[in-house]
Amino acid sequence: MKLRISAILAAALFVPAGLHAQGIILGTNLLIDGDAESATGAPEGNAVVAAPGWTTTGNATVGIYAADSSSDSIPALNSPGPKNRGVNLFTGGPDNETSSFSQLVSVSSVSARIDAGQLSAALSAYLGGFDSQEDNATVTATFLNGTGGTISSVSLPAITAADRDSITGVLLRSATVIVPPLTRVISVVLSFTRTDGSYNDGYADNLSLVLSPVVPVLAIAHESGGMKVSWPSIINQTYEAQWSGDLITWTDLANGAVTTGTGAALSFLDPSPTASRRFYRLLLP
Repeated sequence: MKLRISAILAAALFVPAGLHAQGIILGTNLLIDGDAESATGAPEGNAVVAAPGWTTTGNATVGIYAADSSSDSIPALNSPGPKNRGVNLFTGGPDNETSSFSQLVSVSSVSARIDAGQLSAALSAYLGGFDSQEDNATVTATFLNGTGGTISSVSLPAITAADRDSITGVLLRSATVIVPPLTRVISVVLSFTRTDGSYNDGYADNLSLVLSPVVPVLAIAHESGGMKVSWPSIINQTYEAQWSGDLITWTDLANGAVTTGTGAALSFLDPSPTASRRFYRLLLP
């Protein structure tokens, strides 16, 4: 009698602690409690308050904006910062040189579009510090593959005292990148660094991570024989190129529907346009 032995191998799945598995809604903030408003913030002092949805290291805490700029440290409601700042903000917290809040966002539900190079990630936050001190905050988004390996990252640099004119407050930083293929999880880390005093006066508010469809930008130039219309393609994305003389009636350019699988630049020659005005656009079918 012969025995048949079968082995089933299962690939290790990257499911780290704190992962937010959620359906991705393009064009919306994917961070939980990005504005620090979900908890009751700690008044100025040594209290430490956790931020829902975030993993904390050190004494990073949710603080409360001071009523006015006469406060001797924390930003006030009338300090430089977002118009829709709410009541709370993130701070580095008491008695620590470094601290952080971190969050993991699963983007596997849009993996096909990510792998086709069709989505961008916009990272933004208000960052700052206290007076002339260089205590600061930074934000980094790291793109991870299905096994937790790092593909690439993008960072929002710290706001210096000079950037703030030595005024206590927070200023906007932002960056937009193409989400690299094979990304399945995005790690967002808000880090605080103390350089002076005992309290870590790095501050942050209104953190945002938004995924959106990549939109190619048209370039138009005169060329022998007509008008050259070109744009950078997005891998495996179909476009319809059209022209109009009045922005009301649109006509397909010759061979106007094109699917690209390489990411190479695309262009069309519109022969000798006769109208005094010529407008061009791309449509996603």
